[in-house]
Amino acid sequence: MTTRLQRRFDEELEELFRRRTHWVRSKVREPTVGKPPTFARKHVNAAIKRLNDLTEASLLKEHAVQSLSDIYDEKRQWHVTRSKGWRAERKGRAFLEWYDERGLSTNCVYVFWARKNCRYVGRTLNGKNRPQTHFHKKWFHGATRIDIYHSATKRDIPKLECLATHRFKPMYSKIKPARRKWYSRCPICEAQRMIRKDVRSMFRFRK
Repeated sequence: MTTRLQRRFDEELEELFRRRTHWVRSKVREPTVGKPPTFARKHVNAAIKRLNDLTEASLLKEHAVQSLSDIYDEKRQWHVTRSKGWRAERKGRAFLEWYDERGLSTNCVYVFWARKNCRYVGRTLNGKNRPQTHFHKKWFHGATRIDIYHSATKRDIPKLECLATHRFKPMYSKIKPARRKWYSRCPICEAQRMIRKDVRSMFRFRK
């Protein structure tokens, strides 16, 4: 059964095709009242943006992509409380002590939360100091916890970061597609990349 998001995806493609072929159709039809639709590169770029947004929403809603829990081995939470200190330096030391005490892996994805709002998603490979370097940034003020997702498989970390960013919609970080040669790819980013490539190929413009 076709979902609402899938129908909207089809409608976006059909509207782009109608706009592109309006001039050809008009040759065998009576002139219509009003200004005919234009077709320019900006229309293609805007359509690609909407198509990719719909792709992301559809894949996440329909659970068509791998669950985060299938990628990480362990999840831990560190809560930002007053007992951890007021200054960023003291909080950073408390975080590293907590990290060391639990013997956590140095390959992880970390997610900063301000209650129910995701502030930032990042990753670190072969290191544990990366998360606490963000304690000095302005957006860290108001953060309430840090979720740490560990994976013994290093090649899955970029993919895990990418999927977490798609799911949690952080305010201060952007999608960084995992494209290194030996690393797992993010299925959402790959689908969006192919849509950009194919739509631009179908609706080409002279340079």
